[in-house]
Amino acid sequence: EGRALSRFIAARGELQGTQVIATGASITDADRQSLLQQGFHNTLAKPFTVQQLATLVEESLAVMA
Repeated sequence: EGRALSRFIAARGELQGTQVIATGASITDADRQSLLQQGFHNTLAKPFTVQQLATLVEESLAVMA
């Protein structure tokens, strides 16, 4: 479960700053806002392309650097 993983990462000091991307079959604007409030750093609705995923990963890595 992604929400449990997000909480686990947030609770672990050595993992602070780790970016978590939620994926789902149909993510509405309300879902996105809820997921961001729950600790996710971004969302990606399925189906997605490899390029879309790569872009989000690159953005996440830039934030962590």
